[in-house]
Amino acid sequence: MTTPLEKAKTFFKNDYQYLLEIENSNEPLSPDQIDRIINKIDSLMKEKGKDITSNQLRNIFSRIKRLGSQDITKLKLLRPKIAYITGRQTNWDAQIVTELISDLIKQIDHDSSKAAYQIKSLQTIMEAMVGYQKFHYPKK
Repeated sequence: MTTPLEKAKTFFKNDYQYLLEIENSNEPLSPDQIDRIINKIDSLMKEKGKDITSNQLRNIFSRIKRLGSQDITKLKLLRPKIAYITGRQTNWDAQIVTELISDLIKQIDHDSSKAAYQIKSLQTIMEAMVGYQKFHYPKK
């Protein structure tokens, strides 16, 4: 049986490995790659974002944003909080979204120079997820 994370990875296909590279100024992604990733986030939230509330997404996003790029340990400690949100979800689609966020946090490197742009990329992804979820489901 496919897990929610495996489903998220197949949703992004070959672009999954570039999600945390969006804000990498040393090796920038092409505009086409960025457009493709943003379009996939839009599609993900349209297809899978119905059953997670915008409040839950904003809560995760605000915690990530508040930490900034300085405290990798505290960022990684958000994973249990996200696991709690995931555990409360009875819908498979909502679990796909939360498992994706948790996995991206897990992938953030301990090297502070790399972590800085990865965290900024995560913030950008979260901002897009919150925006597209609200766009597709304004009353949720």
